[in-house]
Amino acid sequence: MGNLAAVARETNRLDVFGLDGTGGVTRKAWDGSNWQPTVGDGEALGVMLGSKYIWVRTVAVASWDSSRMDVIGLADVDGTWVLLHKAWNGSSWAPSDGGWSSLGGDLSEHEPAVVAWGPNRLDIFAVWSDLSMYHKAWDGSSWSQWSSLGGQFRSGPAVASWGPNRLDIFGIGKSLGMWHKAWMGDHWHPPNPTWQGLGGVFAEVDGTVFPPAVVSWGPDRLDIFGPGKSLGMWHKAWTGSSWYPSTTDWQALGGTFRNVKPAVASWAPDRLDIFAVGDNNHATYHKAWMGDHWHPSNPNWQSLGGYCQGAPAAVAWGPNRLDAFIVDGEPIRHKAWNGSLWEPSVTGWQSLGGQFSGDLG
Repeated sequence: MGNLAAVARETNRLDVFGLDGTGGVTRKAWDGSNWQPTVGDGEALGVMLGSKYIWVRTVAVASWDSSRMDVIGLADVDGTWVLLHKAWNGSSWAPSDGGWSSLGGDLSEHEPAVVAWGPNRLDIFAVWSDLSMYHKAWDGSSWSQWSSLGGQFRSGPAVASWGPNRLDIFGIGKSLGMWHKAWMGDHWHPPNPTWQGLGGVFAEVDGTVFPPAVVSWGPDRLDIFGPGKSLGMWHKAWTGSSWYPSTTDWQALGGTFRNVKPAVASWAPDRLDIFAVGDNNHATYHKAWMGDHWHPSNPNWQSLGGYCQGAPAAVAWGPNRLDAFIVDGEPIRHKAWNGSLWEPSVTGWQSLGGQFSGDLG
């Protein structure tokens, strides 16, 4: 389950959301000079659906404007997994500070995903109780009905958009291979209910399969990451004309990681930064694609220290800038790459306080 989500709405502006361990969601925000509401506190975003107390199990966020954020969560409401939604309009939360709206559905407990490909546009993907993928969209004035995209999945989806009216969705299927479907602007490819098989055998530990991570650093470019069966990190890229290293093969990046979703960010064309949690020590590890080589070179990774409970989150708000977040104990912790070094240090993390949960469900 997704216990942390981060977004950069504009330059030098960050919002990070986490589960508070009591069913609610907490937010911390960097306004360019200070953490809000304070370094040690968080903004409680509530646990109410109408008059009903709910328990949010995952959190994800998307932003299509500097004054707009849309947060989604998964909750069990009367024995059915439903999707919850909350929006920041620049001055207030809707439906209220403590309230959430239901977007319905008959979801599974797999983590949903949300993406924005343009102003006033959101697309949400979730695996339903029948294990097929479903889609719901906000078009600027109303929500669409849920529609089935087919497939059979063991993980929640990962989604990226490299241009207006373009979406690429990935999920891990019943045989632990990766599957892909794309929205081409006027149709799904492959057509529903078919999905394109991308091969691989991904990690399953104690019956749990986590989503992959995907990012786009430019038009017609995608990079996908996930821990393989032996818990080493795997990578595949869409180069604009073909899959690298091939449609069904994956590039091994080394490491031995916990079975959680990695975090990936891109701050420039041909630049990637990946964060994963070590299998033996819960430390956060980092590897970067520098345009023509991986650093450190395969199979090595750079240790960033810390003790990550759950999965990390990472975001880039400008060239040569990265911000990473983990839950360590109850506080949320933060580390930043400022263009020349890691702050507060290579293995140190800044405590942002608050009461957060590293539980992944």
